[in-house]
Amino acid sequence: MPSPDTDSAATTGHVRFQVIFAAETVKRLDHIKDKLEYTSRADVLRAALKVLEVVVDEAGEGKELWIKDKDGTAYRLVLG
Repeated sequence: MPSPDTDSAATTGHVRFQVIFAAETVKRLDHIKDKLEYTSRADVLRAALKVLEVVVDEAGEGKELWIKDKDGTAYRLVLG
């Protein structure tokens, strides 16, 4: 007999996923959630995954990601 999580995933396309974070990481996650006015931590993680996916894909093509301040100063984003 399938587990409730597996059975639910088959019908909804969703999978339950649990993660253990350090308390400081949860504070950071909640800070972002509040700042962006998201309703859940899962929303923050979904948005972060979208951004990271673009960064990784573009970096794989030899592109660089830069962030520019209002005054025009640019900073290169380096991952890893």
